[in-house]
Amino acid sequence: MRSTFLPVILIVTISLIPGCKKSDTTALPVLSTTPVADITSTTAISGGNISSDGNAAITARGICWSSLSNPGISDSKTSDGTGTGQFSSNVTGLTSGTLYYVRSYATNNVGTAYGDQVSFTTTTPQIATLSTTSITLITTTTASSGGTITTDGGSVITGKGVCWGINISPTTGGSHTSDGAGNGSFNSSLTGLTAGTIFHVRAYAINGVGTAYGNEVIFTTSTPLAANEVSIQGMAFNPPTLTVAKNTTVKWTNNDGMAHTVTSDTGVFNSGTINPGGTFSFQFTTTGTFPYHCSFHPDMTATIIVQ
Repeated sequence: MRSTFLPVILIVTISLIPGCKKSDTTALPVLSTTPVADITSTTAISGGNISSDGNAAITARGICWSSLSNPGISDSKTSDGTGTGQFSSNVTGLTSGTLYYVRSYATNNVGTAYGDQVSFTTTTPQIATLSTTSITLITTTTASSGGTITTDGGSVITGKGVCWGINISPTTGGSHTSDGAGNGSFNSSLTGLTAGTIFHVRAYAINGVGTAYGNEVIFTTSTPLAANEVSIQGMAFNPPTLTVAKNTTVKWTNNDGMAHTVTSDTGVFNSGTINPGGTFSFQFTTTGTFPYHCSFHPDMTATIIVQ
């Protein structure tokens, strides 16, 4: 009787062992939403971090957004692959100056789960911010300027340049250059000027909001020079090369807003300091080529040729 009872107990015990193993269960994913960054008038960046897949493979993930709270995958959304971990999302097609709500999402075979909700407001575009470049290379009819665009105001720069006139606050309705699009610095050539005339200059930049202007600068074009004269203006000697006959006296006039010198490269002549409005003259009694420079500004160079 006892020998018969023991096998029965063993069979019952073995049959109960599989029932003691805990079966795996699946659930919705667990995730969080990344704070919104790099906000512009029409775009932003967010994302999420899936810390648990709920014991089922993540088949879709991304973020969803709306101007109403608790956005879902039926609203605007991104599709950012599969799997757990962190992911980044680009939010696009937004309206400027608008409050938006964002939630990350993750989908497995149980359903779709959402991260915490975050909100942000898109920026409102403004006119650009820029400055006007100082005037250089001034002649009787031309000059050089330009500008630097420091911010586009949150809207693409579609046009830029400088405008000028004889009256204050020149605009693009008058004489102006067109120097392309985009941010950064640019150079402009002013042409068709009148000799010996005061001009006002401002850089400009156009975006979707309107036209912005830089600070105003003023300069005077050169007056016509006699055959033996050199004008110092716009950080340059004009003309850069002057050809004269032997025994000619050459006269330099400082029409710039700062002091300069007229200094021979070989020590033949030296004006010393010439203040604004001052002059210097030198008679060339021998033939030859006489290069010279400004000792204060060595990049300013020119040449006298005596024949």
